[in-house]
Amino acid sequence: MISRLLKLTIAIAALLLMAVYFYMNSIKLELTANDWASIRNGDAAPEIQIYLSGEVVYQQRLKDSEIFDKAGRRQIYFVHLPKDIFVRIQAETGSASLDILQQKTTLSKTNDKSALFAVTPNKRIYLLEEGELKYMLTVIWNERLQSGNLVQCATPRLCKSLKITSNDWGPVQGPFSGSEFSTERRGLPKGRWAKGPETVLQIDSRETQKVWMQINLLGVLADQTLRFRGAATGVQKIEADPDPQHAGGRDLYPAVYLVALDLRPGVNYLEISFSKWSKPVSQGANPLAAYVAAIGLQEAD
Repeated sequence: MISRLLKLTIAIAALLLMAVYFYMNSIKLELTANDWASIRNGDAAPEIQIYLSGEVVYQQRLKDSEIFDKAGRRQIYFVHLPKDIFVRIQAETGSASLDILQQKTTLSKTNDKSALFAVTPNKRIYLLEEGELKYMLTVIWNERLQSGNLVQCATPRLCKSLKITSNDWGPVQGPFSGSEFSTERRGLPKGRWAKGPETVLQIDSRETQKVWMQINLLGVLADQTLRFRGAATGVQKIEADPDPQHAGGRDLYPAVYLVALDLRPGVNYLEISFSKWSKPVSQGANPLAAYVAAIGLQEAD
């Protein structure tokens, strides 16, 4: 009798252990599936073809690039070609072209003839001789990978005369590629998140001056409107792309505002109120209203 009870107890315990094992592995399987879905849903690697006089002389898929130009507008790619093909393309650049996503683009030589390049609306592709690294590193250095400054001034004097800070927006991040592993960052341009329902900018000015500020942003919700108070004396909404941009795992809505500022020496406050904003995604997180992609400044007449 005791032997039977012992065997039954062992069998039940084994079944429980198996159940726990399968449950734990089902969680791992789900996490793995989510990871693969995240990778799979990124942008597919596009194929490039290089033509000379209508003949394809080289082709390959572009490897994913995390390198952007200093404005964050174009991803930069480097393609290393076999020496004989590179020399031939250099000698016949006038009849050469690069095809990407079924769109042909002309090729140009760099000033020092160390490389050839093609430019599309969102890519700059450099063709280098196999083994050439010096020029590649120089390009990356000159573009100042992921520069932290979003503020662009019409004149150097203007940028030196004021400083913009805020406790209501996040750190500068990006740009991120369309194949970024994290869906929360995928495809986002260089920028920083602004908090809802209100973000206050502190503008420290060295002098009395009137300035135009252009703010390019991506709103988190459709039909979002902004209200400006404080140093703002006038606001104009500029026509922007009406189609939403899918980035950061959500649809974001482009908007551009031109704000007239009347600045006095010292700290000036620009209060930006949003009509709509998202709920915090986790406890302690800030409600997000918009992703600020650029701020342009120009002296007012």
